[in-house]
Amino acid sequence: MSNTETKVSKWTKHDGWEEIEGLDCLVWISPRPHYCDRGNYWAMCDLKASGNGLRLNLDAADMWPRYYMNLDRAKLEIEEWMKKRRQWIK
Repeated sequence: MSNTETKVSKWTKHDGWEEIEGLDCLVWISPRPHYCDRGNYWAMCDLKASGNGLRLNLDAADMWPRYYMNLDRAKLEIEEWMKKRRQWIK
């Protein structure tokens, strides 16, 4: 990354999944098999190698992985969670 670029939280597409980077975390979302009844997509939140686990402070109440029926709704919910948890990079 050059000095003129700044990191921001934005969705990046990969082959079969998408991810968004937060201050301390990476959240990725992937489609689930068609026969799954808990949701069409699932999302996981991982601590970045350079992240601060104490600041991220995930516990069992955060309920990862998360399951979603709709990809757009999933992305909106994840973005709101990141903003609430102060993980959003502007």
